[in-house]
Amino acid sequence: MPETLRQFHARVDGFTHDSLPHQGGFMTRESLRDKVSPEGTLTPFFGSTVIWELDDASRQALAEHQALLYDRCAACLAEPLRPDTFHVTLHDLVSDPDALAIETDAARTAAQAEAILASQRAAGFPAVHLHLSP
Repeated sequence: MPETLRQFHARVDGFTHDSLPHQGGFMTRESLRDKVSPEGTLTPFFGSTVIWELDDASRQALAEHQALLYDRCAACLAEPLRPDTFHVTLHDLVSDPDALAIETDAARTAAQAEAILASQRAAGFPAVHLHLSP
């Protein structure tokens, strides 16, 4: 049975309404201080992240969308990403400014992620596909 607009709002308002503070401006997370110095330079930061690489057709389609955005509103955007770096981040598993501090956790979570993905493949879960439309 299709969901009504009222049902949709009831379902999503709880996690979208409080995603930003009610008072004050947009603020970045406090943990950003671990990754960027007060002067704006990147600091050493290590982590274990699950990503999906994209096929050439998806990267090309995204590059075309990116070109359109930069053609229309470049002054509002940061420096564009190179299409060869396009990917989808599934989850940042563990991270820390100290590479040795995450070594054990990164190995454990990598093994857990692979085991979960293997069990999903074995159970016949469908593959994830990226569909882009103009």
